[in-house]
Amino acid sequence: MVTFFVLAGNVFCALSISGYMFLPPKLGQNWFGENEQGRVNGICIGFDMVATALGFFHSTQVIHNRSDPNKTKSDIKTLVLQQLIAAGVAMVITCVFSQSKPKSPPSAKEEKRLEEEKVNETSVTAKALLQGEKNDFEIDIKMEATNNKAEFWKYIKILLKHKDFLLIIHIASITLAVEILFEMILNDILIEKFPGKEKAIGMVGFVAIVLGFFSNISVGYVIDKTKAYKKITNITYIIALLCLIAWTLLLQFYHSFILLGASFCLFVFINTSYYVTSTTHMVVVTNPIPPGSSSMILLIVTAFYGTVISFAGSFLLKHTNALLVNISILLLMSLAFIMTLFLRKDKTY
Repeated sequence: MVTFFVLAGNVFCALSISGYMFLPPKLGQNWFGENEQGRVNGICIGFDMVATALGFFHSTQVIHNRSDPNKTKSDIKTLVLQQLIAAGVAMVITCVFSQSKPKSPPSAKEEKRLEEEKVNETSVTAKALLQGEKNDFEIDIKMEATNNKAEFWKYIKILLKHKDFLLIIHIASITLAVEILFEMILNDILIEKFPGKEKAIGMVGFVAIVLGFFSNISVGYVIDKTKAYKKITNITYIIALLCLIAWTLLLQFYHSFILLGASFCLFVFINTSYYVTSTTHMVVVTNPIPPGSSSMILLIVTAFYGTVISFAGSFLLKHTNALLVNISILLLMSLAFIMTLFLRKDKTY
């Protein structure tokens, strides 16, 4: 039963992450101009983080550390029911009030792209009408689908040869995987040092991710103003590494809950700001390829890194100690930082 429950949770998490990966770049392309992409991505990712932060806070208020397993089971049922109600309300609002595209294109680049799509559709329709034996509508749909499929795979081949794009998706995947790992093991690490502080640990997670909301919006604004993607990436990783080193040293040598909580919050605050940088940077370097193709590859690579690193980190924590886990995370973040040095200079975009 426990295995089924965990599996179901992972399925829902995977579905939400796929939306998280696809939505910001697509929303920015359809609804906003070129100089607004960073802020759009920052707001989208930021509000996703607010929801995650509320999850930290909500779960620790509903599920309590009880000796009676039946009461714990009842707490979990209450939590799931409350989250289902919230998700249902969000789905209804989205289905009723949201639109996929505005009536007029938000930028000259988007207008040109839409015109090219119309030309392609007209060409496909003309070819279909030349076929006399089958139903015109059926032929039109089939040829359009074939054309879209060919275009999609053409884009995928281009992306898999694009050095900067490949660097960005690996860097972003390591960044997200490290944060997922910390979300999984934060309780285990801190409860071992500070038993009985479950609610305080939940509050640390809540504060850390709320800070990430503000960092994403702030960085999005800076990106729109400066277009300094590589420079911002390098600075983000240097500061994140310093925060991670501070967290590791404090955990090992100085057991202060306040300082540990502060160092963790600062790490997440800085680390998560790379989400908006990577999403916007990815769209810029792969232009004019539609963001759906690049987002799909990012999703696959992120899922791979997240799964492998989460399993490996949990295994190390269970069979060794927290120090080895944190050293492994430091090495991963250092590898990601080294990869940032090979990105193209900003002025070449």
